[in-house]
Amino acid sequence: SRFLGMEAFYKAVYNGHAGARMSPDAKTVKGLKREDLAAFHQANYHPDHMVIGIAGDITMQQAQAAASEMFASWEKAGIPAPEYSQAGPVPPAEITLVHRPHSVQVDHFVGTLGLGWNDPEALDLFFLNQILGSNSSRRLFQNLREEHFYTYGCYSAARFRDYGGVWIARTQGVRYDVAEPALREILNELDRIREEPVPEEEMKIVKRMTNGEYVLKTERPENVLDNAVMRWRYGFPADYWNRYPEKIRAAAAEKVQKFAKRFLAPDRIQIVVVGDGTQIIGWLKNFGSVKVVDTDGKPIVLQQP
Repeated sequence: SRFLGMEAFYKAVYNGHAGARMSPDAKTVKGLKREDLAAFHQANYHPDHMVIGIAGDITMQQAQAAASEMFASWEKAGIPAPEYSQAGPVPPAEITLVHRPHSVQVDHFVGTLGLGWNDPEALDLFFLNQILGSNSSRRLFQNLREEHFYTYGCYSAARFRDYGGVWIARTQGVRYDVAEPALREILNELDRIREEPVPEEEMKIVKRMTNGEYVLKTERPENVLDNAVMRWRYGFPADYWNRYPEKIRAAAAEKVQKFAKRFLAPDRIQIVVVGDGTQIIGWLKNFGSVKVVDTDGKPIVLQQP
């Protein structure tokens, strides 16, 4: 049900943009030929827009020598940089029910169109997500799992994409008898962060947690390398990651609330629910007009029993 929910969520959020594609359909896969893959590789896999990243106990001279030896015969082809359109505008709020007959549990997916890492508000979204649901110590998990016992877990994620990412909160298996209040509590948490400033003590905890996570990540060479490549890719200043902890410490409750009011406004929020629609459609209509689709994403008419 996770795949079905994410597929329906991406379709709703990206509203026709290519970012909605999670995987090729069966017809496309069956139609692929070896020649198709070889032609795609030949057209696209060239060093014109490539960076080589190396992390470890190695000097620049050693790295350059190794790269030259391994890729000396790999010549540029003069191909242009890949082009893509930006996702948007944000589609109006919608509720989608994915009817999965005989499903034993319900999954919820709630979110909106997000940002890319090069967006000036990217860190605002990242910090907002840290408060809402980045791990089991945060608001969504504490509410739906620890306080109400509605789900195995409830987390959120900010997924940054060059063409515009997504922010999504999702549950992990909910009983039918508590599926309605579980969705209501997710929406209550969005109301709460829009309407109430984050308490100062909570801000301090999330700042310490976020900077602590960053320090732990830098212990691993591959993470340091990822940061360096990311800085190169987006043209960030040389001291971007050195100043990252400082930027997190500077986060203010007033700014978080102001950003949340706009970014998580009710008219931006997409809701997707996956489960046996005959047990869901009745209460889900309490939240608004519902579009019902089958597991292939095709619209269907579902009657309440």
